[in-house]
Amino acid sequence: MTWHVTPPTTANGGAGVVVAASYDAPDSASGTASAEQWVRVQPALPLPPSATDLALTATASASYSSPWATVSAVNNGIYPVQSSDDNNLTPYWGCWPEQGTQWIELDWKSPVTTNGSDVYFADDGGGLRLPASWSVQYWNGSAFVDVPNPGTYPAADNTFNHVTFGSITTTKLRVVLQSGLGSVGVIQWVVPSIPGN
Repeated sequence: MTWHVTPPTTANGGAGVVVAASYDAPDSASGTASAEQWVRVQPALPLPPSATDLALTATASASYSSPWATVSAVNNGIYPVQSSDDNNLTPYWGCWPEQGTQWIELDWKSPVTTNGSDVYFADDGGGLRLPASWSVQYWNGSAFVDVPNPGTYPAADNTFNHVTFGSITTTKLRVVLQSGLGSVGVIQWVVPSIPGN
């Protein structure tokens, strides 16, 4: 059996590879068989060097989930294809037809320490649109409060929207979203650890 990978490992760029295999029958038989499969290569999640994604070990919940949406998708570690994917390739959370203030939450069994979040929004151009605004809150032991000293909260399609804030230790984080032109949705939420903590 012979394997071929296109492009070669020395290639730079692209979003996947073609894996091909061919089989030649042994001497006592005749014929050959071959197969080819496109394999999408997942880019790395947006994490600082030596950091891990704390979201992967959390349990997700939401203020409301559309019956066809999956809140556990927001922390499954799958890099989104695009904001308008609408579950064709990547699972997502959405709250259609609900509007106004909505939230997604991550809960950990033990406290975690972080100083940022990266959120990839769902926007299908119809019922799910970018939020008008969003913020990150943490559980201080008795209530959800805004994270300290946040940077700006961007809201763009087809990218992770990154915010940093003062270091916090908590067992719960929330992304609070205010709807704009439609309901809101999230494909992936990354919560970086702080290396050395």
